[in-house]
Amino acid sequence: MAHTIIDSMKMRRSIYHIGNELPISKSEVETLVKEAVQYAPSAFNSQTARAIILFGKENDWLWDLVWQKLQPLLAKGQEQATREKLASFNSGAGTILFFEELAIVSQLEKDFPLYSENFPLWSQHASGLTQFAVWTALAEAGEETGGREGEKLRDLGLIFGAYDALTARTAADPRDRLTRLAVGLQKGRYAAGMDVSIEGFTDFTPQQGMVLRQLLEQANSVTVALTCGPQDEGGESGIFAPARRTVAYLLQLANQAGVPAQIQHLTERTLQRAEELVHMEENLFDELPRIWAAPAPAIELFQADSARSEVERTAAEIVRLAREEGVRFRDVAVAARGFDAYAPLVEEVFSRYEIPVFLDGMTDILQRPIFAVVDRKSVV
Repeated sequence: MAHTIIDSMKMRRSIYHIGNELPISKSEVETLVKEAVQYAPSAFNSQTARAIILFGKENDWLWDLVWQKLQPLLAKGQEQATREKLASFNSGAGTILFFEELAIVSQLEKDFPLYSENFPLWSQHASGLTQFAVWTALAEAGEETGGREGEKLRDLGLIFGAYDALTARTAADPRDRLTRLAVGLQKGRYAAGMDVSIEGFTDFTPQQGMVLRQLLEQANSVTVALTCGPQDEGGESGIFAPARRTVAYLLQLANQAGVPAQIQHLTERTLQRAEELVHMEENLFDELPRIWAAPAPAIELFQADSARSEVERTAAEIVRLAREEGVRFRDVAVAARGFDAYAPLVEEVFSRYEIPVFLDGMTDILQRPIFAVVDRKSVV
């Protein structure tokens, strides 16, 4: 009888004695994984699954990082057993990490609004199918190799299963937690009759949108505060464009939930502004700025000999304002031309001065440690 897909599925099983020798080349493993990812089925043929293969030093680095993150979370007496378990995973020839391309998921939500709430779940389904396809393909390749070497290849194929189970228990994806929260709200009706206020957001992820949808359906009122100009100003560009898109998204959510919605513009200034600052705002970018002739106590100029000195001086002034004038940290903004050079210094110095800080800026994803590895290894 010919070999069938069912036979391949039977070969796939968890093996815990992992070796570090490959019976086939690394390039053959990469090709096998690439084809399994490429041809695994997905909703709307979205092909959202991505995989990263780590060998050698990068593989060691990954499991060292897992240990660093897990160690503070362990209860007393769990360290040794956990360390030994991670060491057994690290003893393999490599590790395969699976991710979902969320940009595609977000685009599908926009293109097919009728199914928008389902795409995050379907993305998880696609990830499961992809992992099963890779697992089965590796198991089959190991079986074809035969003998002890074949078993070692099956070990490699199953590493990610143990890793996935470990992270599911100790480091759940925040997106999954939000999805579970939305489901829990739907079942428990916890927000029924509440008045909910939400602030501090510029936009919302699909998972956050699922939670918002439940709040809109249950709560007595939901108020979302955004820093934004009128909807008919600025078009798709400008500083408030993301917030305007969020307003449109919230109105769509309210319409889907069948609840009335209204937009209220708060244009009155609640804080008294220094006249010299108002003058600077009005004239800073004017071709023919008017000169401010009066004293300007609200504006102070100082010169420092280094970027660190600038940040130290700024931190000291913020602390003075908080202690002597009652200014809240959240009401202080620090701006700089080319803030990338200042960001590490701000994080370090402000932490030393015990000033809470939020850095608002774009981050190059390839500078993150795991993606720095991806950039050097195979992404399929």
